[in-house]
Amino acid sequence: MLREATDSLVRDAFSRIASTVAVVGVAHGGALHAMTVTSFASLSMDPPRLLVCVAKTARTHAALAARSAFALNVLAECQEGPALRFATSGGSAYTGEDLQLVGGVPVVPDAAVTLLCHKEKAHDEGDHDIVVARITAVHLTDSSPLLHHRRAFTAVGTPRADRRPLTA
Repeated sequence: MLREATDSLVRDAFSRIASTVAVVGVAHGGALHAMTVTSFASLSMDPPRLLVCVAKTARTHAALAARSAFALNVLAECQEGPALRFATSGGSAYTGEDLQLVGGVPVVPDAAVTLLCHKEKAHDEGDHDIVVARITAVHLTDSSPLLHHRRAFTAVGTPRADRRPLTA
């Protein structure tokens, strides 16, 4: 039976939708900035575009708003560490061991997929911006992606009992 869409119920509903985990990286003000995201999608193949949803309260939001070049790094199933590191609160700048500059933007080493992007538009939508970007370069590996489902990290085909919790 349908119930009223409360914040808690909507969050629980979205947690039941498996999402691929990625890190958006951008260089700004002499520092490397990054944040973990699960709200992104392919948008167009001609020209190749994607969209990514960025919370206005995210510490990397200002850097992404100020720059046009960024990377979307789809994490490999073994990269829970970077997923957690770039999702936590605190400073937004990272060191070279966390990220590497490629084409002027920070990428996560050994990500399953890295897409270098050029921001074309940003749409103001509630508490998020929807960033539309053209994909300018692609790096692929044979790694399976890290997934997030029911507030836990998992891999493609991992049985439910073996999933790893997101928080301790």
